[in-house]
Amino acid sequence: MTGSSMPTTRRITVDLPEQLWIELQERVREAEFSSVSDAIVSVLTEQSIERRDMSFEQELEQEVRALPPGSSDADVARIKQAIHDRRNRELKALLKEGLDQADRGELREFQIDEFLKEAAQRMAVRDSRRETA
Repeated sequence: MTGSSMPTTRRITVDLPEQLWIELQERVREAEFSSVSDAIVSVLTEQSIERRDMSFEQELEQEVRALPPGSSDADVARIKQAIHDRRNRELKALLKEGLDQADRGELREFQIDEFLKEAAQRMAVRDSRRETA
């Protein structure tokens, strides 16, 4: 077996506003997370998933709105191609990660109930953020 089964991690120091620190500690105390570090990783992971789940059209619209006035169709086409290329790289990286895990014997049985529950939770969070935006 080659490679490590543990993902690479990096220790960092973060300055948090007092209220956020208190909220994180409360969530750990309520057993929502095992540590403040786990809580932060979970929130960042959720945001990463939301960004990845943003439709191509939504991302393109967001990028086009950020263009300076008078931008050309060629500018829009370059943005479209850049988004497409980045998404292809991300997909290939995810596929490679999955294949590497399979090669290391790190497969686990697919649990449809767990998958559907997690998907519903992600959708509820995403929808609630859209309503407040």
